[in-house]
Amino acid sequence: MGFVRIKARVWSLDRPSDVREIELLAATGSVYAVLPSGLLRKLGVNPIGVRRFRLLMVGLLRGRWCCRY
Repeated sequence: MGFVRIKARVWSLDRPSDVREIELLAATGSVYAVLPSGLLRKLGVNPIGVRRFRLLMVGLLRGRWCCRY
């Protein structure tokens, strides 16, 4: 498994004009994207549930889950 830094643009579906450009550290085998809760709040993205994740370098992480496609 490897890592790569990428630039991404994120926004809320409810406010598509409020775009933020961020830099992400991506694992080549990753499935989920993890973003800071402060950034999501500023964009107006609201959590729809809570999930627990085990991160290799951090351990167990419990956080709000926001998912909209």
